[in-house]
Amino acid sequence: MALSNSQYDAIMREYGRQQLENQHQLDARRQEVCKRLPVIKELEAEIAGRSVSCAKKLLEGDQGALLKLREELQDLKEQKALLIRAAGYPDDYLELHYRCPDCRDTGLIAGRKCHCFLQAQMKLLYAQSNLDQVLEKENFNKLSLDYYDDREILPQLGITNADYMRRVVIKSCRDFVSDFDKKHENLLFTGSTGVGKTFLTNCIARELMNSYHSVIY
Repeated sequence: MALSNSQYDAIMREYGRQQLENQHQLDARRQEVCKRLPVIKELEAEIAGRSVSCAKKLLEGDQGALLKLREELQDLKEQKALLIRAAGYPDDYLELHYRCPDCRDTGLIAGRKCHCFLQAQMKLLYAQSNLDQVLEKENFNKLSLDYYDDREILPQLGITNADYMRRVVIKSCRDFVSDFDKKHENLLFTGSTGVGKTFLTNCIARELMNSYHSVIY
């Protein structure tokens, strides 16, 4: 089920906030390094200056300027990397650090939702369902058939109560979840108080939200 516009916007705002935080942390690391190693700031200024100079030469028709710039920048970057490493910093200390390196905190990879986006989507759906705390306790992993009698045969069914619940859980509930996008059917639970109707609906809700469907309770 697709997110609503407001849900999608909420997730993308969080990505925007994370990108700003990444840049803020990088700026802080750069200030720290430049304060300790002023030569780094000089090298960065030299890199920027030569890049501008190359752009001007390209506009003037000097096609060899780009190749020369690449060689010069490579030398300057190697000097910078050696100084940073010698000072005890990691090689990527002056690069952006991402919460999700796969999508670089954009939420998308080649136009498709990143796995971190799907996780954020699931988290949002849980929060907005008002079921997040309940489903931590009531889900298929916590379901136990030990509460149902497995000795007495029920005359109207020809099987025990436990066997009947196994059929309900495996054939009805789990099949309902696995076929949710293919079969547009409903389930109706009947029975007296305390036999597990609400528990089973919560189990189904948990599985559906884990597969990124919205659930209204």
